[in-house]
Amino acid sequence: AEWSHAVSDSCQIIVDVDATSGDAVERMNAVRAWLISEGVIVPALSDSCLGGMGHRPGPGFRVAIETDEQMFLQLRTNGVAIRTGRCVFDAGCNGIRLQCNCGHAFEPDDSYVRAVGAWAGGDDQARFPCHKCNQDRLLAEWRGPVVWGLGHLGFEFWNWPPLSEKFIAALRHKLGHRTIVVYRRL
Repeated sequence: AEWSHAVSDSCQIIVDVDATSGDAVERMNAVRAWLISEGVIVPALSDSCLGGMGHRPGPGFRVAIETDEQMFLQLRTNGVAIRTGRCVFDAGCNGIRLQCNCGHAFEPDDSYVRAVGAWAGGDDQARFPCHKCNQDRLLAEWRGPVVWGLGHLGFEFWNWPPLSEKFIAALRHKLGHRTIVVYRRL
């Protein structure tokens, strides 16, 4: 799923899949400072994100996006929320569609949701198998066309135009960890 300009709110979430509860805040502070220094976001927090406070776009926001679109600047919900702590970053109305290394793409059943619940409850070793080849892997390692991110650090860009690959790579480099992008639509 990609970002789309729809009637509903959406966000692109860059999830650090390697951050731990012990280093998430330190990494968040470093990336937040970088985003402010680059002018991508403003330093002050405001009511610009659904579900909490966030940073509004800064004067240098264009370095983060693929296009020169600016209509999102007029929206009330257009901030960047930075979440730390054990979080399930779901795709909202986009659902979920996973893909196994065997090539099988599928919408997982309720056993996946139960595994996510176990992970959210503190079980970092929660696993889920492919229903075709039975390959079992850590829940946080699953990828696919429409993924959920499981992690201790995420950057939610609310109603922003598509983030550029160059920007996502730069943020990943600042984190020093693997990341995935979750596309959430409400």
